[in-house]
Parts: sequence; C-alpha cells; structure tokens
Amino acid sequence: MALFNEILYWINAVLIGILSVAFSVQFIYTLFFWLPARKYKPAEKKHRVGIIIPARNESAVIGDTVRCLLASDYPRELFDIFVVADNCTDDTAEIAREAGAIVFEHFDDDPKHKKAGYALQFGFEKILESYDNYDFFIKFGWSYIDMFLNMLFVPIAVLCCTWVPLYYGYDIIYHCAVGNIAYGNQALINVAIILACAFVLPFVLQALLVTVLERKRIKASFKQMVPVILSFPLFMIIYAISITCGVFSKPKWNSVTRSTNTASLGLPSQTSSPSPEAPGQAETGDDADPESANTTVENDAPGGDMPSEEETK
Repeated sequence: MALFNEILYWINAVLIGILSVAFSVQFIYTLFFWLPARKYKPAEKKHRVGIIIPARNESAVIGDTVRCLLASDYPRELFDIFVVADNCTDDTAEIAREAGAIVFEHFDDDPKHKKAGYALQFGFEKILESYDNYDFFIKFGWSYIDMFLNMLFVPIAVLCCTWVPLYYGYDIIYHCAVGNIAYGNQALINVAIILACAFVLPFVLQALLVTVLERKRIKASFKQMVPVILSFPLFMIIYAISITCGVFSKPKWNSVTRSTNTASLGLPSQTSSPSPEAPGQAETGDDADPESANTTVENDAPGGDMPSEEETK
C-alpha cells in the first residue's frame, strides 16, 4: 500500500506542477495591469483601410456589425468594408450588402476548406482583382491567443474537477482511516490555502482589474460590482464543471438567439447587434504595400492544410 501511495504522490506532484503553470497565467494578467499604456504619436496622414469580415450564417448580427463600422468617425472615403459570406445558407450576404458592405459569396464543398482561412484567401483574391489602393487591412475574428487560452482551459478544468478532488479526498480519508488524524487536518488546511492562493485570489483580482479598466463602459457603480467580483471564482468553478461534463458526455446543443440590442450604441433601430466578436487586428504596417495584402490570410487549417503564402500571391 505504501508503494501505491508513493506512486500516487508523484503523479499528483507532476499534475500539480502542470496546473501551477496554467494558473500562473492569471498572475501574468495582473502584472500586465501595472504596465504603462503605450502611446503612439498621431499619424501624419490618414491611411486607406480595407476591413474584411469572414462570416458564415451571421444574418442575426452582420447588418449591425457593418452599420456600427460605418458609423465610426474615420473618414468614410478612406475605408471600405468587405464581407466574405462563406458557405452561407441564410441571407447573410444580402443583409451585409444592404447595410453597406461589399460582399463576396464563397462556396466550397470540400469539408477541409470550411475554415475562415479559406474564406479570407478568397476575399483577398477578389479584392486585389479590383482594388489596389489600401495601405493595410483589418480582419475581424478570433486571435490565436484567444483560441489557445480557451483550449488550454479544457484539460485544466478536467484535472481540477476529477484528479484534484479524487486524490486529495482519498489521501485525507486514507490517513484518517489509519489513525493519522493530524495529517488529515493539515491536508485540509493545505488544500484550502492552495485553493485560496491559486484560484480564489487570482480570479477575484482579475475581475477587480477588469472592473477598473472597463469602469467607463460598465454602467454600474463599484459598490454594485463588488458581489460580481467576489463571486467570479464561483462562476469559474461552474464553468469548469460544465466543461468536464461536456468532455465525459455527448451534450446536445440547442440554438440560442444572439443579443440584438443596439440602443446603447446609438445605432438605428434594426434587427441585430453590432458584433464583431473579437477586436480587429491590423495585418500590415503604415507603409504596407497593398500588393502584399493577400499574404495576411491566416492558416486556420491544422496540419498545413492551408495554402502557403506563395500560393496566395
């Protein structure tokens, strides 16, 4: 039995090390908060910008997305909005066109090509056939950092909801059963300290910093936000449990209706909400050559399935 416990001990040590590295990301977030904001000098001239949005069956939100961009205070003659309606089975293309975007409809029956990277490649090729006067492009979509952090949380959530309670529950019960009550009490204290330092404190601090950074956009007083900040670790626990249940089961997904409330943005009363769901990212610099714009297509296909930059030119 001693050998069995020793093996479990070292397995736990390795897994706790992995979890410690993952949770250290929370502390890194807090360090970023204290970094001074970078300030950029105003550009000597306003550049001509192309905004490209890949969309598949986004009829609920694409209209207000386009209208929201058109309502920006950037000179209208210096930017165009392109929507690539990728294998859509709804009226995404028609709605985007009516809202003021230039729309390219893309259809590809190859299942391996049903990724945003192929839609972007198609869009850039069509743009460069007719336009050559953009200094850079802005693409709306997920960043690889977003995807990495979301995927990283899946195994971490599973470990936290399975191994951690099973191992420490077994360890405490075993030592109490053999008469080592003091060890069991100390183990409970250690677990509480670990949870407080590695889970509760980081997530409370993260929620606090988000509240401070977004105080101008949050329409609530700090006093009203205190319960939200303090309960954020509870939300993460529920989130982790939900992920774990999803991993070990075959959940049935139901369609949900997206929020279409745009009143707070001062947009005309229409049917959908201004969402791109992730911030835009400038693909090239101020002095970018428009001819190089088609090299900004991102490879969303795993295993090198996406055409290379040379193939996109």
